Amino acid sequence: MPRPLPKRAEPAYLGNAKPLPPDAEREIARILGNQSELAVLDTNFVLMSHSKEHLDNMPRYSDYLHEFKTLKANAKKFTKSISGVSGFYTSQFKSHGFDLNKLLEDIESFKRVCDLVVIESQNRNSSGRPVIFALMTTICQLCDLFDQYYQGPRNATRKRQGMIEESTIEEKRRFEYIEIALYTTEILKRTQETPDGKGKHTDQRKLGDYIRDALHMWKSNQTDKGT
Repeated sequence: MPRPLPKRAEPAYLGNAKPLPPDAEREIARILGNQSELAVLDTNFVLMSHSKEHLDNMPRYSDYLHEFKTLKANAKKFTKSISGVSGFYTSQFKSHGFDLNKLLEDIESFKRVCDLVVIESQNRNSSGRPVIFALMTTICQLCDLFDQYYQGPRNATRKRQGMIEESTIEEKRRFEYIEIALYTTEILKRTQETPDGKGKHTDQRKLGDYIRDALHMWKSNQTDKGT
């Protein structure tokens, strides 16, 4: 069985989501009860930082294992090639102010780091992050912004009727804020192709599931921070 291709995501990247359209900016300001331009700018920044290509494709431990074994092997080839060069040639480095011995010492340190990463990675689970990690991360960041900028009405207690518990006004507005942000920038689409490719369907329930899962993750993070 061929080895899966290593992940090629980068920790620094340019997002590819669309900015909020003007009518969505106005609606978000209404939901937040906050007319500050900064609230909309920060929302746009989070949305445009969304990148499924990078956040959902971060390296697995098996990728680290493969990559650092390869790096060490290449470093060994380099030091071996230098050791076979005549002193007449290597002396040219010194005459031009370059410390070749220092470089070779640094390469030995480099190889030791490669060994450490290999040891740390070889017995770790390589199943990777969930494929919707980018979406979950974006929703959590939007939740943080909502808490930071929300100036609308608040009611701390939920109304209950039998087995049904109604969300608070603040919770409803948080959901609405996230929904508008994700749909108007097309991070999520309201309509998707049906399996036969002949039509489209709307899956509102899926967005609700995504937001509920992300809110659970966000609240866990808030608990861990002690807030």
